[in-house]
Amino acid sequence: MRLWKMHGCGNDFLLLDNRGKTLEEKNKSAFAARICDRHFGVGADGFIALEDSDSCDIRMSFFNADGTEDTMCGNGIRCLVKFARDLGVLDGKEVTVETGDGVKHIRVTEESERISRVVVDMGSFSFDCSDIGIECEERTFMEHLITLKDGTKMRMSCVRLGVNHGVIYVDDDRDYPALYGEEIENLPIFLRDMNVNFTRYIDPGHIEVKTWERGVGKTLACGTGSSSAALITSRLKETEESIHVTVPGGELVIRIEGDTVYMEGPAEKVAEIEI
Repeated sequence: MRLWKMHGCGNDFLLLDNRGKTLEEKNKSAFAARICDRHFGVGADGFIALEDSDSCDIRMSFFNADGTEDTMCGNGIRCLVKFARDLGVLDGKEVTVETGDGVKHIRVTEESERISRVVVDMGSFSFDCSDIGIECEERTFMEHLITLKDGTKMRMSCVRLGVNHGVIYVDDDRDYPALYGEEIENLPIFLRDMNVNFTRYIDPGHIEVKTWERGVGKTLACGTGSSSAALITSRLKETEESIHVTVPGGELVIRIEGDTVYMEGPAEKVAEIEI
């Protein structure tokens, strides 16, 4: 079995061409957890299987490092498109990908043997608590005050953009994901999965984001998280049409046009691995 190791801004993945059903569906979760382990496996934030699709050019099957399946991954889908193009599965620069969150439209803007830049139409989003899965009397969860076990109070805003994300604004460079990410993810008011993005507003065209990802922990980047942080920032603060998002592993560019969110960033091949 041959895998590729790839990353988008340090958010790393192991990818498998599974169009021939090398890996059966029932075994994907356990395989992902084993192969993504950084001590006993190869190590990655997630596992992606390239699959055939009846409705799109390709299909993405995505699993977090703990083996839980998820509907969408922004950095991962960029890596998948480069993976498929480099294998010769795709030849056009305009691509459709079937995901658990529906069809995603992708455009490759630059490419080389090692790295490509890819633009992703992130699809629909919702601020409605019932869509996100939040126990709340209000319709939306915007700038909602939460209190943590040590008495720390924070204001959090939530959106569903492929997966659920919360955004909390901070004013300093502390390691907030390590300090509070796991506790916030598991607050009882969140009835479904929740990712947490600690965000610093720099100016109308620039924010910094550090993400705690459900099923992974701290990551160097999160595409859906960066997009969610930029989207919520555009609702709450003064922003430009394109927002540069600095993450620990690099930079993404999020462009918001009305009700459409576009994410642009790199997809880089690291190695080919035979197991």
